[in-house]
Amino acid sequence: MLVPALVMFTTLGIALDYPTMSPKAYYIFDPEAVNASLIQIPTASTKSSYRLIKSSSETTDFLNVKGDIAVQAMYGKVALQGFGKYLLQTINRRKTIELLCNVYHETLTETFPSYIQQREDWKLKKPEQVGTHYIKSIVYGGHLIISYKMIVERDEDLEEIKAAVDAQIQDKGPLDANVAGNLEMIDKNFGSKHKVEISAYATAGVFNPPTNLEQVLRLITEYPSLVKQINNGKGAPVRIDLQPLTTLDPRFTQYKTASGLEAVLDSALNKLEDLKAADKDFKEWDADGLWDDDQQDMVNILSKY
Repeated sequence: MLVPALVMFTTLGIALDYPTMSPKAYYIFDPEAVNASLIQIPTASTKSSYRLIKSSSETTDFLNVKGDIAVQAMYGKVALQGFGKYLLQTINRRKTIELLCNVYHETLTETFPSYIQQREDWKLKKPEQVGTHYIKSIVYGGHLIISYKMIVERDEDLEEIKAAVDAQIQDKGPLDANVAGNLEMIDKNFGSKHKVEISAYATAGVFNPPTNLEQVLRLITEYPSLVKQINNGKGAPVRIDLQPLTTLDPRFTQYKTASGLEAVLDSALNKLEDLKAADKDFKEWDADGLWDDDQQDMVNILSKY
């Protein structure tokens, strides 16, 4: 099972709990034996595209993040790194038009033969102490996410800008000069009715965050070369292959997903995003001190229940 390398600690042969992505303090395979038989497979490739995002479930689908991990991330249950921090954002979709650009670059895959001798100490522990999977392979490279958001306060302005975006920007495709030019024209035509926010998240590569579309296009082009400057050209872990411990010892927990669970998780993600956005709006409104004394007393009473 290939999943994004969203955790800080990724080592071949180590135990891990899924979907919390928590590394455990047990090596399933001896590290020295793994290193002695290490297999490196060149997988040099780059994929780049954008998508207009309308919900959290579209985000996880576009970034190829499973719903169970995404829910854990939005609740802050997973220690995220790099682009995974994007999932922690609170976005009010009722006020935001977002174009998300995804740049995925691979350099190589490291793995080890299945015949490597297992350690015995982990088998003496309780299954809940060891986890559910172990890391069989690590894919290296870099993953860059660029979020271009148009934030609109008035509903009538939002509908007007959405109509312009729908007419001039396809739902998905390569982010090139034509798409950037159309976005700049929309920004110019509706400048007083919205504000633009650009943010970037990456697993590897050092760069100045882009502040305009010209810099966004340049970063997309340069990103593979930035990755090559990290870790002797390998970059950072971008995906890990998890194998269930039940394949080695049937006593251990087998992670199963119920049929139709992904659809349920997609719905939960969208509702959770709405709740987070509403909570953020309320806290910003409350911070302005608009309550009178009687209202504040009522809130204090209700908050106890």
